[in-house]
Amino acid sequence: MANNANLGFEHRFSFMATGGTFDGTSPRFEVVSSSVRKRREILGGMGVLGTRSPLEARSRQGVYHVEGTLAFDINPLMFDWFLPYILGTAEATDTFAVADALPGFDMMHDAFGSGTSAMKFVELYVNRFTLRGSATGLLRATLDVIGKTVATGQTFAGAALGTTATTAAPYVFFDTASGVTINATVQEIEEFELTIDNALEVKFRNAATASTIRATDRIVTLSATIPLTTTTLSTHFGDKAAADCTIVITNGTVVTTFTLNNFKVADEGPEMNGKGEVPLVLRGRARGDGSDAFDVQTTVVGGSL
Repeated sequence: MANNANLGFEHRFSFMATGGTFDGTSPRFEVVSSSVRKRREILGGMGVLGTRSPLEARSRQGVYHVEGTLAFDINPLMFDWFLPYILGTAEATDTFAVADALPGFDMMHDAFGSGTSAMKFVELYVNRFTLRGSATGLLRATLDVIGKTVATGQTFAGAALGTTATTAAPYVFFDTASGVTINATVQEIEEFELTIDNALEVKFRNAATASTIRATDRIVTLSATIPLTTTTLSTHFGDKAAADCTIVITNGTVVTTFTLNNFKVADEGPEMNGKGEVPLVLRGRARGDGSDAFDVQTTVVGGSL
């Protein structure tokens, strides 16, 4: 009997700005997991037929959705490539600013390694970006994306995977050591979650595929778990005024910095749930003001990126 099974290690992915041609220069990244797929429902007429058995002739294909989540053990190369699609603006001398409109990207997914049966996902937009870090692990980034169409039977093309450790190796949690500033204080943290939510609105008009995918908002939030001491409580608790927050991630060569302007922490007191450590959990949102028009910007500096 044939040993038929498709295993995850066989899959490979490459990326390209929407409208570009996939070739040997198309960035190729290691994907931890992908749930990005086409999903199309079958619509059935609701009229009575004199029987409980539905008739095939009364069914039609409905609209199809393209959506899912990409997960990465994030590295500097990935930040450098994906940040314009998360924030909206192309890189300008290592700086990634925000814009109201978002660009889209295409993704080639080859599930078989044959190179001739790949799927091309067209015009993917980032609905939500999440960066998580905790204790001793790698930094994990997820992109929740929404797209327009899928083409099958494509020829896979992509660049070689990066092999330079300073740019291609994933960031680890301790790369944030002494680099997280909240309420004007460099803060020791145990874990964090940074989210940039673009609140995409998808419109289906008189077409089977999405007619338009537009960002309607940008909600930049950070949750951080820190030690509870008299100092941290007085620093972060008590309806504090907004202050710029920075998350600096450095592997010694490439420094990625997220600046959350006017980050305001909501007052949430500590909870004691037993004999273990009682932490202080900080949750807040970034906003713009007269000096900082935008809520967030990012830089990726070093490694010739």
